[in-house]
Amino acid sequence: KLRLISKIDGRLGDMVRRPDGNFLSNHIFTYLFKELADGGYRQAVKKWKVIQRGNEFTFQLVKGEEFSREVLDYIERFMNNKVGMTISIKYEFRSHITRESSGKLRYFIREK
Repeated sequence: KLRLISKIDGRLGDMVRRPDGNFLSNHIFTYLFKELADGGYRQAVKKWKVIQRGNEFTFQLVKGEEFSREVLDYIERFMNNKVGMTISIKYEFRSHITRESSGKLRYFIREK
């Protein structure tokens, strides 16, 4: 007989917190950029990282050859649909994405 798991302890800091208090997997960003690539913008963003501070999401982006304002519009529509309409989105354009001191490249960080 299998036991029912009532609670999973883990790294909530790796989860996206919606304005309503619910959590989403940070994999939504992988889906976002895959959908963007599948939608004809495969070369629009070379690398990315998202930092959440409260209801503010900062997208650090390394632009690719196909980058355009349409890419930002798509990100905003996706985020409003999946996370909520009351969030704010900022962009930082970079030449590279900084790795953690451990050497890992984290694609999403939720700061407290």
